[in-house]
Order: sequence, then structure tokens, then C-alpha cells
Amino acid sequence: MVKTFFSKETGAITLFVLLAMLFFLIIVLSVFMNSSNKIISQTSEMDKIKEEYEQSINNIDQIYNETLSENL
Repeated sequence: MVKTFFSKETGAITLFVLLAMLFFLIIVLSVFMNSSNKIISQTSEMDKIKEEYEQSINNIDQIYNETLSENL
């Protein structure tokens, strides 16, 4: 059965199909890895922005309290 599957008549087509599938899988894997890396970097950037925002909110509260105490 193996000899008939890889015979000279269908061997070239089978090899072409296997190589095409391998090439397609490599492309799909690279696209997935690229998008995964982008998502990870965007998530870390969002975390940094969130931390900065929270710090600025705390700073605004502190400035407000200082201004309020000075006016009294």
C-alpha cells in the first residue's frame, strides 16, 4: 500500500500537496504568533497607562485636598 501511494504517477502530486500544506501551516503559525505578540504588547502598554492614570487620579485628589485646606 505504501508503495502504491508513493508511486511515480501520484508521488509528485502527493509531495506537492504535503509541501503546500506545510507552507500554509507555517504561514498560519507565523500570523498567529505575530498577532499574539501584538496582543501581549498592547496588554502591557494598557497596564502601564492604567497605572499612570491611577497615579494621576490620586495626585489630583491630593492637590484638591491641599488647595481646600489652604483656602480654609
